[in-house]
Amino acid sequence: MSDGSNPYKRTRPLKRTFILLRVCDQLMVPRDNKYRALQSSGRVKEIEFFNNSATSSIHEMIWNTFRDNVNQDKLAR
Repeated sequence: MSDGSNPYKRTRPLKRTFILLRVCDQLMVPRDNKYRALQSSGRVKEIEFFNNSATSSIHEMIWNTFRDNVNQDKLAR
C-alpha cells in the first residue's frame, strides 16, 4: 500500500491503437471489414508512449506516425 510519499513510476510504455478518421468517416469504432480496409490503407497504427509523456510529445508521435496520410494543418482535427 502506498502512503503517497513514493508515487508509483510506470517503467513500461503504454500501447494504444490509433485510427486516423477523416471527416467523411463515421465517428465510431469501425466494424471488422472497415477496420481491415483502414489497416491496409495505413490508417491504423499502434503507438507506445509513457504515462507521463507530455501532450506535445504524444502529438509529435502521432504526427510522425500518420505523416503520410494527413498534412499538418488537418492533424489538429
